[in-house]
Amino acid sequence: MAAAYQTGISLLAGSVIAFVIVHTGARYLAIFRSRLFTFFGLISYAVYMIHTYVLMAYDHLRGPLSPGDLTAYTIRFVTVLGISVLLSLLTYYLIERPALSLRKYVLAPSHPSASFKKTEAANG
Repeated sequence: MAAAYQTGISLLAGSVIAFVIVHTGARYLAIFRSRLFTFFGLISYAVYMIHTYVLMAYDHLRGPLSPGDLTAYTIRFVTVLGISVLLSLLTYYLIERPALSLRKYVLAPSHPSASFKKTEAANG
């Protein structure tokens, strides 16, 4: 039953993604083009990669939380989210953007004759 549930969730998620892609310019999907969504889309992978380590460090430094202590769990959530977003921004500006600027040196030209034309023009 669990496999059927997971398959259903995966199919539903895929259908939603396909719907959003097909209706990209739709007015009712404008929220996905907002600055907030764009910002989190830009750093989402880094947040995903970093948040577990921030959470482990927080729990190590803070110690165990009391079950049912909503205030402590809220503080933990806000702190871990804030630190994860800050670290993700740092990695974006210090690692990802500089690495992306190297793409023009690493990736092949989109058309094979483009590099020939550049070389030919440079040689005159």
